[in-house]
Amino acid sequence: INLCGWGNNEKQYYRKENVSVADGMLSITSMKEKYASNEYTSGRINTSGKASWTYGKMEARIKMSKGQGLWHAFWMLPQDFVYGGWPHSGEIDIMEYLGHKPGMFQTTIHYGDPWPYNKYKYNQFLGTDFSTDFHQFTLIWDVDKIMFYIDSVKVGEQTPKTIAPYHWPFDQRFYFIINTA
Repeated sequence: INLCGWGNNEKQYYRKENVSVADGMLSITSMKEKYASNEYTSGRINTSGKASWTYGKMEARIKMSKGQGLWHAFWMLPQDFVYGGWPHSGEIDIMEYLGHKPGMFQTTIHYGDPWPYNKYKYNQFLGTDFSTDFHQFTLIWDVDKIMFYIDSVKVGEQTPKTIAPYHWPFDQRFYFIINTA
C-alpha cells in the first residue's frame, strides 16, 4: 500500500531505521524529525507475503509509550483481499493504544461497506497505565468467533451474529502489522 498514513491523517514517515531488534526484543522508535515532507518518523513491520494465518492463537507482549499524538497498534489485514478492498475483506485490530490515554486500549474488527460507510465493532478496556509495564495481548480466532484478551482476561468477542447482516470476512489468511503512528 503506497499510503504512508494509511488514510488516517498520520503525521509520520515510516522508516526501517526506526525498527530494531536487540536481546530478543523488537523496538519501534518514534522521533520528531523532518523526513521527506513529514515532521516525524516512526516504524512499522508486517508479515505480508512472508507469513499469514487463518485461525489460531496470536499474541504479543507489548509495552507502549505514552505521549500526545502516539498511536500504537498490533493488528492484522487480509493477505489476499478475496472479498474486495478494505473493509470488505476485514481488518482485525488486536490492540490499539493512544498515548494520551495511557489507561485505555481498544480492540476492533472492520468489515462491511466501503469508506465512509464502513462498519466496525470494538471493545474498549480501561485499566492500568499500559506504558509502565509489558502486557500480553491475545487474539483467539476460530471459524465463527474472534476473542480478545489482555493478560489472560477476556475483553471482547465478535461473531458473525454481531456483524449481521454483513458478510463475515474473517475466514481467510491475515498477516500481522505492528506499528507506532
